[in-house]
Amino acid sequence: MAQSAELRLSSPEFRRIAQSLRARVGPGEHFEVDENGLGYNNLLYIATVLGELQKTKAKDADTDLAVLLVEEPEAHLHPHLQSVLMGYLGEVSTGEQPVQVFLTTHSPTLAAGADLDSLNVIHADSGGRIMSFPIKACDLQDVEKRYLQRYLDVTKSQLFFSRGVVLVEGISEALLLPVLAKGVGIDLCERAISVVNVQSVAFAPFAKLFHEGGLQLPAAMVTDADPPEEVFPAALDLDGMSARAKNARALAKGTVRAFFSCKTFEYDLALAGNAARMATEYKTFRPGKGADMENAVASAKDTAGKAKAVMQNMDKADKAVFAQVLAESLAGDWRDFHVPKYLCGALEHVTGIDIP
Repeated sequence: MAQSAELRLSSPEFRRIAQSLRARVGPGEHFEVDENGLGYNNLLYIATVLGELQKTKAKDADTDLAVLLVEEPEAHLHPHLQSVLMGYLGEVSTGEQPVQVFLTTHSPTLAAGADLDSLNVIHADSGGRIMSFPIKACDLQDVEKRYLQRYLDVTKSQLFFSRGVVLVEGISEALLLPVLAKGVGIDLCERAISVVNVQSVAFAPFAKLFHEGGLQLPAAMVTDADPPEEVFPAALDLDGMSARAKNARALAKGTVRAFFSCKTFEYDLALAGNAARMATEYKTFRPGKGADMENAVASAKDTAGKAKAVMQNMDKADKAVFAQVLAESLAGDWRDFHVPKYLCGALEHVTGIDIP
């Protein structure tokens, strides 16, 4: 009843060999493709299609144009890989066998990695009409375009996906404005309103995106009037505003509006009747100077004097930390805090909501 046994290879036919092949992927220990992450598998699929397109162009001299259309490649994809993918697609579109790529996305990471001239923003205007605006059609000088390209990181690129934008000078306004908006019943996140910190008064490149023929979205520039001391407080009517503030006012075209403090952001917060609260919060991280501020505010006779007392006792270097401390405090206790009128005006413009 004995049997003999031996091992033999199957017949070396291409069909049989191809059927036995398995794609294995993964970092380190490899596993089946269907066990891989969806984002990586999307990349593999895009690479496969691109390879086929490039191969077709190389083999067929009559193929003048190869086009790849990709819908939201950011799905399930790590942010750093999104940046890598965007760079690679840019190389593919200009390589030896170029493939024109059309990409739809909701990812600020991909938008930040794209060349400005390649961006087309699809959005609804105030009347609900769907608009398509190519950024290259914007009246930007080369130096302004390069400035935007450098500055449009992931956070600032959110403006391309917004329903309204507030442009602010610095970190203090960027930290406090969303909290102040909630205090008057407006959630900027729920309304898809982006607060963009331009980190200076270089509003022009951003503002021009919203000029005539540009993005049909409401935009507000929030900045300081910064009048010289010799004309303040007579400059409350803005006639004595600084030269840079006047430049900002000249940019108010199209859907952009400019909103100015009487003097500076912190001064106007205090002038609105918040000086005592501001002194209390300042004292939490600067006890000595905070106590001096409290005393000076308490002894001042009017709101202008109290606002001046706040500014005279606050170090410039403390403004960002103070904004963070005040924002955290207001998030837990809003009582008796007042939003300056110019900030209310900016919020009304970008949201269409009347603030009492």
